[in-house]
Amino acid sequence: MADWETVKLPKEMVQKIEEFTESQYAKQLGFTSKSQVVVTAIRDFISHYSDYMSYLELVDVTDEVVKIMDHKLDSTIEVKINKKIGGTFCQKHHSVQCEHTEFVWLIPRFQGVLKRFPKVKAISRPMTEEDFLLDAEQDIASLIQTKKGRTMARKIKELLDKI
Repeated sequence: MADWETVKLPKEMVQKIEEFTESQYAKQLGFTSKSQVVVTAIRDFISHYSDYMSYLELVDVTDEVVKIMDHKLDSTIEVKINKKIGGTFCQKHHSVQCEHTEFVWLIPRFQGVLKRFPKVKAISRPMTEEDFLLDAEQDIASLIQTKKGRTMARKIKELLDKI
């Protein structure tokens, strides 16, 4: 029999675990106790993120930027909080979804920074490129409603036509 230690969890987390454990879905999967759910979740978490932990290192967390040292790329990467999309954006990959954006959501200091940005919420899945493009299209659509926006759009179109 395995040795066990006690770990305290927030009440609302325990309530969610209990709700899940009592669900038909949990029963179909074979979960019969809260500890089974927690152990499985922690194993999955460690398994999923252990690769990142071997080469990504937190450098600094500021108001809207998390700096990470990526030892595979031998470079410091900036991941910025993007209030407009409600998530994070990797400056290196120009992306809302990469190992750097996933990594910052694991950092407790980053969670503390998020408290200053009530509109930025932890999302259950990273925003996809398609989500980002849809958001950009909506921004452009509202921008061209103004005279200045239409002028900018014409200039952009002229530049694109030259390519």
